[in-house]
Amino acid sequence: MKEKGKSQREVARAIGVPEQRLSDKRHGRYGYTTKDISALADFFGVSTDYLLGRIDTLRPVVGVGTDSTGADGEV
Repeated sequence: MKEKGKSQREVARAIGVPEQRLSDKRHGRYGYTTKDISALADFFGVSTDYLLGRIDTLRPVVGVGTDSTGADGEV
């Protein structure tokens, strides 16, 4: 959070949890839910895979068969 210039309070509000609960999650007293991870990714503008350490790039590369919006062109 510090790297992004965001306070714990800002992040907690953005993801919809009390500030103390976010502190507890950050210190390992509670786990992050799927909803938490998704909200954190949206808030910080990164992919969930990045947050989970599955990839090193902030956003996934747009694959073959998709345009820059991520849509595959099918209707």
